[in-house]
Amino acid sequence: MSPVYETSTKLIINIPESILTEMGTYKYPSTVIGDYSEMLVNRAVAEKTITDVDLKMNTEVFVKKLSISKEKESNVVKVSYKGENAEVISKNFGYAHC
Repeated sequence: MSPVYETSTKLIINIPESILTEMGTYKYPSTVIGDYSEMLVNRAVAEKTITDVDLKMNTEVFVKKLSISKEKESNVVKVSYKGENAEVISKNFGYAHC
């Protein structure tokens, strides 16, 4: 069985209830962290990431290797990526550990 390597990072997502623009006040449709953390694995973001780091895989495979978890009672989201190639992970995503 091949080793599986993982890298992860934590993001803080702060969502104001509204912002003032030239056109008036804009109210965000949601202030729920989970709504925005799910956007991290949507197709458009995945495809841009694949292109930006020149990965040789399709979107579905890439998304299956990602995991998003929210820490309870906070606005911190952990994004993790798992794969079999430590060199690719460390080159494109930072430190990889087994």
